[in-house]
Amino acid sequence: MADVPIAWSPDGSQLAFSRWDFGECSKRSAIYVVNVDGSHERRITPWGFCDNHGDWSADGSWIVFERPGGSIFRVRPDGTGLARVPLPTAGGRAFAGDVSWSPDGTNLVMLLFAPVGPSGDYREGIAVANADGSNLRFVTNSPTFDHEPDWGGPPA
Repeated sequence: MADVPIAWSPDGSQLAFSRWDFGECSKRSAIYVVNVDGSHERRITPWGFCDNHGDWSADGSWIVFERPGGSIFRVRPDGTGLARVPLPTAGGRAFAGDVSWSPDGTNLVMLLFAPVGPSGDYREGIAVANADGSNLRFVTNSPTFDHEPDWGGPPA
């Protein structure tokens, strides 16, 4: 098994991490939270969940991450409230990842691969959505693969 860091808690006292099955997400993988001194390790997702680019909300109440297959989920640090964040798109399935909270906790930023129109074409780039997944919109339009967005720290 391999442990892969996801994000520090806002107060720096805990770490969210994935435990992967030898570098692959599998039925033996899950997301955990542990105190920085190594105590109180606890699994906070069912088996089959893992990520390497999630984020802890600034108020410490949620951890957001991608589940393999391109779905965004959030869960409380104690393992309660696990839910998929629905991403509405027209004409097909969106694949998202590398998700991060806005400093005020109202929005998410992510990489997005989503259908555009009925032609079957897809667009990829950085997108922003409300924390509940609504109002999804691209914020980049580049020919390169944009990924690993981050809001940075709280406003000064």
